[in-house]
Amino acid sequence: MNKFGCAVSLTVLLMIAYNTLLAGGREITIATRSGQKITGELLSARPNELLLSYGEDIDDALLAQNTNLILRVPAVDIETVRAEGHSNVLIGMAIGTGVGLLTGEKIAGSIHDNGKQWDFSGIGIGIGLIFVGLVGGTIVGAATSSGDIDIEEPQAGALMELKSEARYSLEEPSFLKKLQ
Repeated sequence: MNKFGCAVSLTVLLMIAYNTLLAGGREITIATRSGQKITGELLSARPNELLLSYGEDIDDALLAQNTNLILRVPAVDIETVRAEGHSNVLIGMAIGTGVGLLTGEKIAGSIHDNGKQWDFSGIGIGIGLIFVGLVGGTIVGAATSSGDIDIEEPQAGALMELKSEARYSLEEPSFLKKLQ
């Protein structure tokens, strides 16, 4: 792989790492048929109910010990579900530009290092890599962003649209399974 490919790959890897750090359930707001508004982190989506935590980023050990921090909201009680989207474009641009700047400077410096203190012969490549990092970071940031979600009067199974937004999108831990 050439140096250009390394810079692009590094930008993508940094964005994936950033998004992994953000992993967790999405914050959702539920309006119930009784007029109550409930906001919390989506832990799991089941065909006929949503499970939320009363606070954001409560760790698994605390949730397992205190299941009273988990709220079960049956689909029949839900009037609307809303989750606001978020954008990773700016952070993608920043990471991509940083990677482009660091790699561009090193690559440009290694191309024409003839011992002169002020050798600018590789500056075009450096600027090019900064631009590639900016564009690559923007693309990755846009691809990892999420849009708004609005579900009104969910029918049976409609809540499963939220499964990918839940902290436990693949499989529920045993302490949630016990809440059946």
